[in-house]
Amino acid sequence: NVKRMLLMLSSSYCSLAGVEKTQMMARHLFLSKRIPMMELDGADPEKRNDRERLFACSGLRGKYPQFFWIFSDGRTEFIGLWELIEKWNEACEIPADFLKNHPEIDTFETIFSDMRDNTF
Repeated sequence: NVKRMLLMLSSSYCSLAGVEKTQMMARHLFLSKRIPMMELDGADPEKRNDRERLFACSGLRGKYPQFFWIFSDGRTEFIGLWELIEKWNEACEIPADFLKNHPEIDTFETIFSDMRDNTF
């Protein structure tokens, strides 16, 4: 049975306005919803190889934060940037009856509910 863990690629060196804010918002969102999240600091020289592997997976170099699934079988899958996570979170405000009639609409709950209090 393959398990998955959420990973946020962040940067402690933020030269772009808003990056630290979105990283903090992501940390608070996942913590408040009890979704465990690993974090990798892309600015850490010791994590360079991991960062490069994640950039290759996403195809997005130097954009933070980025989110990935890390699978227990060794696979890594790019989920998206903060804007997608935020969109899924905001979709939770859509009335439940509308969501029921439109299962193609992803929400934070449909994507992450099985991760709550998860251990890898």
